[in-house]
Order: sequence, then C-alpha cells, then structure tokens
Amino acid sequence: MKKISVLFFLISFLFGYSQVEEFKTADDIYNKKMKTLLKKFPKETIERFKQEKVLLDEKILSYKKTLEKINIEEQKGITEYPAPSVPPVTKRPEFELRESQFKALLFSAYADNISSLNYNISSPTYTARLTCAVDSKGYVYDVRVKGKNANINTFILAAFYRIKDKGKWKPAEINGKPILYGFSYPITLKFQEAESDFTE
Repeated sequence: MKKISVLFFLISFLFGYSQVEEFKTADDIYNKKMKTLLKKFPKETIERFKQEKVLLDEKILSYKKTLEKINIEEQKGITEYPAPSVPPVTKRPEFELRESQFKALLFSAYADNISSLNYNISSPTYTARLTCAVDSKGYVYDVRVKGKNANINTFILAAFYRIKDKGKWKPAEINGKPILYGFSYPITLKFQEAESDFTE
C-alpha cells in the first residue's frame, strides 16, 4: 500500500509540474506576441486595444484547457469522499508555510495576469473565494474559485496550481485523527482605475 501511495504521489508531482510548464508556455507565447504588437502599435490606439484583447483571450483559453486537464487527472486519483455528516473539527486544514506565506505566494502567482485584464467595473474591489478539498493524507483536489468575473477566477485558479506544491498541506483533524475536509480562503483584489487616451 505504501508503494502505491508513493507511486501515486510521484505521478501526481510529475503531472503537476508539466501543467505548471503549460501555464508558463502560454505566458511565453502571450509575452512574445505582445512584444510584437507593441512594436507595431507603440501608441495606445483602439486597434491595439482590440488586438491586446484577442491575445489575452487566447491566453485565457489556453489556461482553461490546462485547468480542464488538471481536473480530469485529479478525479482519477480521488480515493476519499466526504462523509454525509462531519462533526466539528478540532483542527482545520492548512498550508504548512502559514497563511501569510500562502497569501504572498498566491499573489505573486497571479499579480501579472490580473494587471493585464484592465479590470473595469463600478467597484475597484473584487472579491472571490477559493475552496478545495484536502484529504487525510494532505492531497488537494476539487479546487474552485467563486467570483463574478470568470477571467479573474481562471487566473486565480491557475495561480493556486502554480504554488500548490511549494509547501505541504496539513489535513483537518478530529481529536488528532486526520480527515478529509474543505479548505476555504477569501480573496480581495483592489484595482486602480487606468486612464487611457486612445487615438485613432
């Protein structure tokens, strides 16, 4: 049983690494195309804005495809399911490097992507909630981000997978016994309103 667990962990680690590489590849393609675009349109124009949006949409689509692959692979490895009812836990699941480090890692992983969205709504503040299941061995799956903007949610979700293996996860406990339990983390983003002066 131990050998199977170690093999599963190794396969999960290698798969997770390859998925992070797919995010990086999407970033590299986007950055290369943006560099070319900015050479072609050094000034802000409506046409440049339209082309930037096309490139960003391509990047988001690539991220979504990678996240779909991750979800499919995670489903294959699930061995624990939530009980119909769970008594109050004595210890909640947590990232071993503590919340402040988790927050810093997550922010560093999505900061560049979020700034590229030109987020523009009536409120400069965006709130979302990241949730996932942490099983009794500390494996994480069923990661979701709930918020009103699907693109921002996609980037936050991808950011989580970029940092997921940068530290171990400690499962929840009931009187010292580890159990599968949900991890929930609120996210608040603050945007500065960008002033654009487009030329024809």
